[in-house]
Amino acid sequence: MEATNPQLSSVYFPIGNTRSVDVTLGCHVGRECDMLLLGCGDVRNVLHTMHILQTRGTTKSKDQRINIHLNDIEDSILGRDLILLYLAGTIDPNNSEDMKFLWGVWYDALLSQEHLQRLKKVMKEVASVQSGNSGVYFGNLKSEVSIKRALLGMEKADINGKQMIDTRLEYLDMAYRSGMPMVTMDWITGTLISPKVDLPQTAVDWMTARVSAHCGRLDKVPRLKDRYHQEIRDFISTGVTRVNSKSLSSEQIVDSFKGNITLLRPGCSIWKVPDSCCPFFCYDFDLELHRYDGRTVTLASLCLEILKKWVESFQAAMKDDCAIKIHMWHGEATEVCETDLPEDLRFDFIDTSNLADRVGLISVLSCSRDRLKSANGLLRTESFNYTKLEGYISVEIFLRDCIDVPILMYPTVFGLHLAEDISLGHESLLLTQCAHIRTKLTLKWKTAREQENLTALTLAENASDAVSKALEKIENYQGLDSGDPSVVKKMCVKRGTDKILKRIQNIAKDTNLLTHPPDAKKRSTVTEYTDHYLVTITTDPECLKEGTFSTDRVDGDPYVVELQNSQNGYSSFSETLRLSCGIALNSSNIKLSRKRGWIEACLVKDADVTMGERVLPWNKLNTNSAADLPNFPLSKTGKETLETYVASMCQVSAGKPSPIHQLRFLVEQILITVPFSSGVPTHITLRAPSHSHPAKRASKMLRLEGLKIHEDRPTLFLTFFDFDIAEVLVTQTKITNEEIMPWEDIKKTCGEMDLSSQRLSEGYALLMRILEVNSHRVIQDQSEDRRWITRTILRGRYPYTDLLTLNCDTELVQMVNSLCVPDIRTSGQSSPVSGASSGSLAARPGEVCDSCGKISENCKRCSKCLLVFYCGKACQRKAWKVHKKVCKSA
Repeated sequence: MEATNPQLSSVYFPIGNTRSVDVTLGCHVGRECDMLLLGCGDVRNVLHTMHILQTRGTTKSKDQRINIHLNDIEDSILGRDLILLYLAGTIDPNNSEDMKFLWGVWYDALLSQEHLQRLKKVMKEVASVQSGNSGVYFGNLKSEVSIKRALLGMEKADINGKQMIDTRLEYLDMAYRSGMPMVTMDWITGTLISPKVDLPQTAVDWMTARVSAHCGRLDKVPRLKDRYHQEIRDFISTGVTRVNSKSLSSEQIVDSFKGNITLLRPGCSIWKVPDSCCPFFCYDFDLELHRYDGRTVTLASLCLEILKKWVESFQAAMKDDCAIKIHMWHGEATEVCETDLPEDLRFDFIDTSNLADRVGLISVLSCSRDRLKSANGLLRTESFNYTKLEGYISVEIFLRDCIDVPILMYPTVFGLHLAEDISLGHESLLLTQCAHIRTKLTLKWKTAREQENLTALTLAENASDAVSKALEKIENYQGLDSGDPSVVKKMCVKRGTDKILKRIQNIAKDTNLLTHPPDAKKRSTVTEYTDHYLVTITTDPECLKEGTFSTDRVDGDPYVVELQNSQNGYSSFSETLRLSCGIALNSSNIKLSRKRGWIEACLVKDADVTMGERVLPWNKLNTNSAADLPNFPLSKTGKETLETYVASMCQVSAGKPSPIHQLRFLVEQILITVPFSSGVPTHITLRAPSHSHPAKRASKMLRLEGLKIHEDRPTLFLTFFDFDIAEVLVTQTKITNEEIMPWEDIKKTCGEMDLSSQRLSEGYALLMRILEVNSHRVIQDQSEDRRWITRTILRGRYPYTDLLTLNCDTELVQMVNSLCVPDIRTSGQSSPVSGASSGSLAARPGEVCDSCGKISENCKRCSKCLLVFYCGKACQRKAWKVHKKVCKSA
């Protein structure tokens, strides 16, 4: 999470508060890789990424170069990062005392006297390092001076254990009180209560709820639940995890330890670090929970094991042939991108943490786009505001509120593709089980074509085209997208919108301008709309008088389309269009007048190649690399872990299952039931309605190759056989019957899933789309025009919607009531009444009006989706006006 300077906020983020990520996001890494981490906070993402690259073998390649650029607005956080990187590169990972020292410096509020003295020695060494030595470079003199000043300021600081704990508990008490509602509803007794802060219990309850949201299995076993609650209680009480607390009591730790001076701002002796900044939220230890016993194996020790692997990989990478350079840039992120970085410096990967929550998504997209390499540059954004404000219940609504431009216009307007399959969901588990825990939304973006290579666009005379509308919206953008106006930097917003306007104006031409010289006979215009391009061309009729007119992709590129008329093997007319969005030729249509020399082409955008994961340059797995991945344990605990993952896809529904519920059932059968009952590999036939002929059942088969751990997630590798496609390929003589026969024989003897009889056709369609999308991550054995056998992967997918979305489904109202707790601090919304139906609906006493915020005994609710509450006619009108933006039924 991006730190902030004292003038903007008193909160300090020297420790991450979200799980580490691989900055490359599983994509291809070139021979020279440049990464930029804006608002980087600590270096967990750096070490995680280097671990992935070393494991993948990237760092072992000769002449491999990796440049990592770190930015933060807090000079002391960058100074602390230098300390952590120095330690990660020099300690002995096989020496338990060295690892405990690194762990203590990184996470513990208190340090032993021995660790503190060692830390101060390291600080002096790091503060004296010259730019370019030991692989560390300061981006500019300003950064070097401020970072070294911060290091010297920390080195001079001193605070004893009692002072540190006192100021820490004072801060936590204040933080919880400021976030606590004045009054809330006790749903058990139906009475109003005034919540109270009771430390450490309040902090323990909050932290355990969040840990449980990450790792649902911990709460299933009472013995383990008690133990991890106690471990978190000990950490809250002393600020020291069990890695370094040894057998000492809380009193002994406070009396004998000293304050960790790297967790305080230089010159400040007041604790400002929220309790969300702790190791339990930084590491993905879900797959190791079967070993947890709360004694010899603790949450902290599981995290320490992961850190040890990171350190080993980091040091191994430095010993490999590749060159690793760390660059430090101090300053506000968007300003660093605009003015501090060298003008020609571009990056393969940019990670922006949750910078979008502070300066607006438009500012982040605009400052990052011009810093990405043109071919395959990749951007990652985060937002905690996804569910923070009332009504933001889906990604589409969230994005529309942030930038109000249709998604299929992003390549033209922002020069970026949204690299997420929103309809299929995300592979990272979102925290949707607990209504009082904020959900973080992560999105991937890939660079679109460079504007100078695109065909010039034409603005419609009546401004009805999508480019003109986007131009108007960007010009009127106020920069208050889904964030607190007090923290949105107007300068960043102005700078961002100016860049976007310039981009749009550079690729759009006035209606009177021609794409050809004035004396040429050929004239053309290309007008872009939300879902298509309208191309009109007038040319010499002689060019079209005879021959065959065709529309084709150039070299198979869906972004480059050629309109051509051929006579006797020669081209009499040709127009090549280079567009921001891919084109679906099968859905497009052409109107042609040979007599007048007039052409009108409606080129429909292909969403499949314009947005979603297909646009990403994946680092594709081959057979050998997939086989080398660690096996997922086919054991009782392994099955419990998988069941937790799959159950989080959605909650069980009464009545007719929705497509996502159907998908959950299918994933559960294929990912859990079959492997844990029969073992892998095995074969399953899928009988479902054919897409082209619904009355006919499709003939498909899955071969389950192996259940692996890939990208820290349970992953089923499989091969997909489409016998219907095979029959077509045989008729086209692209394959022979002999190639099909061996698999046909296997199909006769394998297990069968009859999806049509179980009303699972919609879920089956989603499953087919997921398998197709995931196939782009694996190297295929057949060319695309002969492909009826596809290698792919399967794992859980989690909807891009907050739990509140389920309130719109009347079949799930009762289920939601049992899960949701009203949270006045964040959403301002309350849970619907159990058993509520449409009509005039009274709420329970104590409901909070969504319009005025008052608590009333006679509130009413929205009869359409049972979500919005209002306490009077005026409030009803106001709430309904706002609510219409998000209520699908309104």
